[in-house]
Amino acid sequence: MPRLAISPEFLRGLGALSRPVRRDVAVAVRRFLLNASAAPHPERVRNCRDPRVATLRLADRHRGVVVRQEDVYWLLTVLPDAEAWSYAQRHRVGVNTAIGIVETWDAEALERIEPALRRASETGGRPLFENWCDNDLLNIGIDPRLLPLLRLMTSESHLAAVEPLLPHSQYAPLAALARGGSLAAAWRELDACRSRVADEIDPEDLLAALRRSPDRPRSPPTPPSSSASSRCPAGARSSIPRSTRTPTGRRTSSRCSSPGARAPGRRSSHCTGRPCWPARPPARCCWSRSRRASRPSCPRGST
Repeated sequence: MPRLAISPEFLRGLGALSRPVRRDVAVAVRRFLLNASAAPHPERVRNCRDPRVATLRLADRHRGVVVRQEDVYWLLTVLPDAEAWSYAQRHRVGVNTAIGIVETWDAEALERIEPALRRASETGGRPLFENWCDNDLLNIGIDPRLLPLLRLMTSESHLAAVEPLLPHSQYAPLAALARGGSLAAAWRELDACRSRVADEIDPEDLLAALRRSPDRPRSPPTPPSSSASSRCPAGARSSIPRSTRTPTGRRTSSRCSSPGARAPGRRSSHCTGRPCWPARPPARCCWSRSRRASRPSCPRGST
C-alpha cells in the first residue's frame, strides 16, 4: 500500500474548493490509500523538470500534483486540470545538501529571469557574490544549478527579485551574504530552516528529507470513532460548553462564557456555573377561576 504525505499547500488549496469537490477529493484520496480498484493512478507529466512529479485525478476537472519515490507519495497541491499540468511541468523538488530538508523550486520562472539578469550584468557593476567561491556556496546548501544565476547578480535588488522563486532555505543564507555577512552568519540563517540535525544526508531520500523539514507534511487524519466521547473523561466532557435550544426557541449555551458575564434571564451579576436559561413570562393560572365557573350555584336559603 502507498504511503502518503500531505503538504500544507495542499490543505490550503483544498479549503478553497467548493464542498462537492472537496468531498470527491477526500473520497479519491481514501481510495488511493486503500489501493482500491477505483483509486486514481499516477499519470506521467510530459516535458517536466522533475521525472518524479506526477498527477492524480482527484475530482471532476481537478488534479493533485504528487512527487513519488518508490511507495512514498508527497501530495503537493490540488488545482484545476490545466493549472495542475502547468504546475507539474514548472516545478522540481530537491533536498538541501547542507541541512537535508526538502525544497520546491519554480524552475521555469528561474529560467525566464536569467536573460534579464544577463542584460543587467552587462551594464557593469561588481558581482554580488564575488567574495565567495563556488565551494563556499555549495557548503551552505546552495543548489549547483543556481550558481550561474548568482554570478550574474550585481546588486541586492537582483536577489530580492528572485526571492519568490527560491525556497527559503536557499534565499536566507544568500541574503545574509548579500548584506555583507560572513559564512557564519549564513549558517545561522540556515540553522533556523531545519527542525533537527541530520547525521547523514542522502539527496535521493525524499522520505527522510520530509521528516527533517520544519513544515513537515502531515499524514491523512483518521476519522473520529463513535466511541471517542465514551473515552473522554467526565471532567473534560463537563467543561465543554454545549449549545442547547430553549423552550422559547432561542439558542443559548449551557454555561456562561466568562465568570463575570451576566446570564440572560438571571438577576445575579455573577455566574454560578448552573445552566443559564432566558427569562420566561410567568404562566397565568386560571385553574381556580375555571373551577368556580364550572361549579353549580345554589339558590339562597337552600340547604
